[in-house]
Amino acid sequence: MASIGIFLGCLLSHKFIRISNDVLNSLNKGGILFIVGTLFFGLGMVLFFADFQRVGGFFYAISLSRGLRMSLLSQTRGNLPYQPFVMSGIAFAWLGYFLRPLRIKRIIAFSMLAIWLILMLIQGDRRMLTYSLIIIFGLYCSIKNVSKIKLNSKGLFIMVIIYLSFMSFAQLRWLFTPLIRGEISIQQALSWISSNASVEWILPGINEFGGPYFTLLYSIEKSSNPLYGSSYLSAIPNLLPRSLYPGEKPPTIAQDFALHIYELYTPSRESVIGWGYSPVAEAFNNFGIMGTPIVFIVITFIWALVGQMQRYGTLGLLSFSLLLPQTLNMNRIDFSSSFMEAVYSIFVGLIGYIMCMILKGNFSRR
Repeated sequence: MASIGIFLGCLLSHKFIRISNDVLNSLNKGGILFIVGTLFFGLGMVLFFADFQRVGGFFYAISLSRGLRMSLLSQTRGNLPYQPFVMSGIAFAWLGYFLRPLRIKRIIAFSMLAIWLILMLIQGDRRMLTYSLIIIFGLYCSIKNVSKIKLNSKGLFIMVIIYLSFMSFAQLRWLFTPLIRGEISIQQALSWISSNASVEWILPGINEFGGPYFTLLYSIEKSSNPLYGSSYLSAIPNLLPRSLYPGEKPPTIAQDFALHIYELYTPSRESVIGWGYSPVAEAFNNFGIMGTPIVFIVITFIWALVGQMQRYGTLGLLSFSLLLPQTLNMNRIDFSSSFMEAVYSIFVGLIGYIMCMILKGNFSRR
């Protein structure tokens, strides 16, 4: 039913969405974009490490198990919005580099990316790591006018390597905690890997695809009264940070599900773990099987609009690149959380663009 909705949404988007061919405003050939991007990335890094001070600092936090660390960060008030600043910084800086690929820009841009990737690898966070790569890839394809990606043997090989690396990393990231604590040596970690490595590590069922699929199966089997869109409408008040929310912030449908599974099956675990939430499951829980295609018609039409944003000048391209990671996120989390990330990213990106326009005006008067 969801596939039917996607198909109909594509037909509607082709009929009603006008394709623009506006020329990209280079904003001083990317120099201003690069400066603002570097500043935003630096601010994002400051907020990143300051955010971990809520739970004892970054190095203490990574010495905890990943589940416990994420639980502490989510439950402690005062979280800082480092993510939209980091992602906006990467988007602005890399767009500035692509527009005018000077050597110094290349060094700085790749250094920024390397810092972020290393920090995410240490945390075992594949999602934020992937976000940055999706943003850069989206910008590259737009700048180079890559409308279709040809899947040759080299591209297929790279995709397989990326898949194997990400899936294997999911089974190995728990080793970072005992390594940082000094409880095991690198040799012991390598020994564990050689003894426990299995082809099952790369099977979809025990990796990224298993959680959302489980939420769908569970929702169908344990179907209850429809939510009638409440999980989508809750995205509006969910935009407020917990520190500003009046009273206790209600859990999203995904958080509710994770807590339910924890209490029912794994109460002995030290923390609640997320399962990833299928958008099909959320549509089904809201409107039943007949309402699912309608939800996906709307979602598909919205993403078709987002796809056209890259053709509407610099601001449109930046907005497109900052929204693009949500194509991944919406397939593994509830709509409310994905919507919140999207709004924060666009808001910070708009601030960055206004700064660029102010700087451009100042440079123009000189």
